Amino acid sequence: MYISQQIAAIAVSDVLSGRNLTLALPDALSSYPKARLQQRGAAADLSYGTLRFYGEVNAYLEKLLEKPLSNAHITALLLVAIYQLLHDKADDFTVVNQAVKAAADAKPRWAKCLVNGVLRNFLRQKDVLAEKIKADEVALYSYPQWWINKLKSQYPQAWQAILA
Repeated sequence: MYISQQIAAIAVSDVLSGRNLTLALPDALSSYPKARLQQRGAAADLSYGTLRFYGEVNAYLEKLLEKPLSNAHITALLLVAIYQLLHDKADDFTVVNQAVKAAADAKPRWAKCLVNGVLRNFLRQKDVLAEKIKADEVALYSYPQWWINKLKSQYPQAWQAILA
C-alpha cells in the first residue's frame, strides 16, 4: 500500500502545484516502473479520491498542523492518508503504518515521526475535529469557496442541493 500512497502523493503534489491530474498521474506512475497493476490502480484511486475530497481532507490537515509544511510531498502524503482514513475501507492501523513507511522512503529525516504523529492525532481527535470543521463550507462540500459563492448567488434556494 505504501507504494500506492507514494505514487498518489507525487501526483497530488503535482496537481496542487498547478498540473492537471491527467498529466501528473502517468508521470507519478513512471517513477515506480516496478509497481504492480493493483498498486497502480490503487494509486489512481487514491489520487482521484484525495483531490475530490480535497476541501475536507485539507481542512482536517490544517487543524492538525500549527503551520503549513514546507515540504509539498509530505503534505500531499498526509492528505492522501487522511483521505484513506476518512473514505477508504483499509484498516486505520495499516493506513498509518504504510504512510509512515512511505514518509521514511521520502527521505526527510523528520517526515517519518511527523506523519506518524499527525495521523495518530487525527485518529484520536477525529470526532472533535469533525465538529470544528462542520461550519466550513469548503470542507463540507469539497468545492472551492468561489464556486460555492457563485452557486449561492445564482441559485439561492437550491445551492446546497446542487453541491450535495
